[in-house]
Amino acid sequence: MQKKVFIVGAGGLGRQIEFYAESHPDFKNGSCSLEGYIDDNPGALDNKFSRLSVVGNVDDYLFEPDDRVILAIGNIEQRERIVAKLQSRAEIISFIANDTTIGFNTIIGKGVVICPDVHIGCNCLVEDYCLINLKTIVGHDSTLGEFSSLMPRSDIGGGSKVGKKVYMGTKATISPGLEICDEVFIGVNTTVLKSIHESGTYFGLPARKMS
Repeated sequence: MQKKVFIVGAGGLGRQIEFYAESHPDFKNGSCSLEGYIDDNPGALDNKFSRLSVVGNVDDYLFEPDDRVILAIGNIEQRERIVAKLQSRAEIISFIANDTTIGFNTIIGKGVVICPDVHIGCNCLVEDYCLINLKTIVGHDSTLGEFSSLMPRSDIGGGSKVGKKVYMGTKATISPGLEICDEVFIGVNTTVLKSIHESGTYFGLPARKMS
């Protein structure tokens, strides 16, 4: 039976997922079909190309029992709020794009979005509701806590333990074997050379706490 799938969030990430889905086996073979976007802004697609439309908002859309959703929300706090609203109303599924490499004995949680050309090593754990963007590397034996977001070309060295709700900006790097506590923001091009044990915002080479 064909599964109906909705993308939550009609911004740039959502439209990229729509594009990635065109070559994804589950959508090419007809086992899943994209039905539209769920977005609180009914005009989110105005002047934007999409084969889909905004069919409803997060609070009010009436899902059918077997409907599935993909989270296309980059903001961590917003993603967490939407999960709380939707998890009892529709199945939040993971989306793993083509050209992604995932090593042996690696576990990917539910509601995870992984974009193309991502490389995840062996014996890793990616917890629920994470976003891993283009060309990112997660080294072997690493853990990524739930609701974390990795922007394009970020790099987590092997054997690292990254906490919950951690944000890594584009080209941010965590050296191998480090521990990053929960709720850390790592800025663009920032290189983390020592474990971080205090939540906050970090920038620079090496990373320094800014707030």
